[in-house]
Amino acid sequence: MRKFNRDKKLLIKRIFDKNLTKEEEKFYLTNLDEALLTLDERQQCVIKKLYYDGTTLRETKKYIIYMGHDKLRSPCSGICSERVRQIEYKALRILRHYYRRINVKRQ
Repeated sequence: MRKFNRDKKLLIKRIFDKNLTKEEEKFYLTNLDEALLTLDERQQCVIKKLYYDGTTLRETKKYIIYMGHDKLRSPCSGICSERVRQIEYKALRILRHYYRRINVKRQ
């Protein structure tokens, strides 16, 4: 099972998959909370559980089912860990796009 660090810097590195300069990293960290607001409720939940709380995919899956964020299926059937990973991937794509957009405005 994979565990994630609680560090916001890890989330920024995961979004961009490259080494950033200290200036870029500082800029992205200051805008992180605003960027998270562009995600829907379920995507925010997955990102916060995985990166802020350091839970595994399996623990995040159970939390989503318990909190009722799984609107597609009944709580009895649940969702699989793969679906949580897909939600995470889509959320990271949305955050990447958000940062590209504000980067263009900044320059």
